[in-house]
Amino acid sequence: MTHFRRAAPVAASLLCGCALLQPKPKDAPAPPQATAPITATCYALEFDASGQETTRARLRDHEGVRFHYLPSRDLEAELASKRPTRIFLIAHGWDNDTRSARAFTSRFVLPLASRAEQAGLRAVFVGVHWDSEEVNFYGSASTAETIGRRRIATLLTDLGPLAEHVVVIAHSLGGRLALSALQGRPESGQARVAAAILLEAAVASTAFVAGSEGGFPGAPSRAALIVNVFSEHDDVLGTTYATAMGEPALGFEGARTPNGDPFPTVVLEPTGYDRRALQLGVEAQAETPYGGPVINVQASAVVSDHSDLTDPPLLDLIWETATYGGK
Repeated sequence: MTHFRRAAPVAASLLCGCALLQPKPKDAPAPPQATAPITATCYALEFDASGQETTRARLRDHEGVRFHYLPSRDLEAELASKRPTRIFLIAHGWDNDTRSARAFTSRFVLPLASRAEQAGLRAVFVGVHWDSEEVNFYGSASTAETIGRRRIATLLTDLGPLAEHVVVIAHSLGGRLALSALQGRPESGQARVAAAILLEAAVASTAFVAGSEGGFPGAPSRAALIVNVFSEHDDVLGTTYATAMGEPALGFEGARTPNGDPFPTVVLEPTGYDRRALQLGVEAQAETPYGGPVINVQASAVVSDHSDLTDPPLLDLIWETATYGGK
């Protein structure tokens, strides 16, 4: 059963403008092009439009990143063998096939792998590549929740203590997938991840409010820190998502506490952000009943649209969130 509200078909069609385009090939060989040297590697889990895992192992290269597709049942042993300091779990959003998912993931793997090497961190990367080209937006939203709740939550549970080194980076509907995974199942014994970074999340701003429709109130208790990046320039969320879903989005106005107030908010400028303000925001939530700290990051000065995700100040924030607390 899905957790989100269905709106009128006319409103939903606003989110389906790309549906008139010809379907992209799922994983056909790329056309000949200049080959970039491989500078980073990334494991990848693959899921179809219904949320079923594709277990075909294979290698694919994209813009300097070598992707190792493998079944999730093999990933736990692979990750354990690497003895990682950080495991970056990266989830894309709507309207992506396998090839465009590689392009999205590479945009984070390359700079983060470089920073990890400079810092002497043993970093491992995992892409969650899911077929989100459903003509119906609600179909993709349902798939995101299914993958998060049934597959990624299970993976985090099976990782045991290794889950404490996981940093989730999720964009748009990938934020719904990530929060579904963190929500998990209360009886699962799932460990807390090191951090979850939500980028322009296509989720209700009241997602952490108990009893709210389409909410994930258990998610904060499953992360040592949740950072929610939002921007008032995100027209996809501010107009089309709000019209179709009948609610404001986390990625447009920020997350709200269970009593309806905004969580502590830090402003991201082209010159950076106030790290002391972030620390104070975390400390202010030390004894909260909802489990773990949530920090809003108002990034309108840096994030100009729904897919503006890799400007240096934002990458600095992602990296510093990933290494927050030094675990």
